[in-house]
Amino acid sequence: AFSAELKEINEHFFERIEGVPENEELKNSYCTAFGESKYFPENTFSTILKIRTYIDFLYLENKELIADLLTVALFSSLLSVSYLKKNGDVRFRTEDEILKDGVKQLEEILPTKIDEIAEDLLCFDFKMNKTPEFILSNSKKTDCLNDLKIGAIITSPPYLNGTNYFRNTKIELWFLRYLQNENDLRYFRDQ
Repeated sequence: AFSAELKEINEHFFERIEGVPENEELKNSYCTAFGESKYFPENTFSTILKIRTYIDFLYLENKELIADLLTVALFSSLLSVSYLKKNGDVRFRTEDEILKDGVKQLEEILPTKIDEIAEDLLCFDFKMNKTPEFILSNSKKTDCLNDLKIGAIITSPPYLNGTNYFRNTKIELWFLRYLQNENDLRYFRDQ
């Protein structure tokens, strides 16, 4: 059912969001967090802000899973439709790179991502015996756990190579509303 709903939404997705207003809160946090930096073409930026509003409407309609899946599809598309490039670390593309490869349009990237997720849902055959539980945000504090019986631990990658994973995912973190101002990246890095 979720796969079918995603496919139905995807059929006319960009027509659907055409009349949706830009998300002003997200727009303001962009300016506060990134200042004058321009990561997207204007039309793409506007579309991203409209999609944020549309996804928020889905949450209000109690369609949390569909909203979450569309969020994953969108934030996994952000780098591809930006002026940024992942080359080890994320950096701005040079003018030559932009002239050579262009900047991809959200209309060509996002529908493919949504379709991939819809297809993955059809192949999903997994049941958890227990509900996962978030225990700690910082592995430095595991001594506080006492005698908990833990079956699995999910952590972020090691930082031995000096890569700043928060800086490399700043546009995704912004879309997810984790970056509200310019100091938030430093806070996450310090943690």
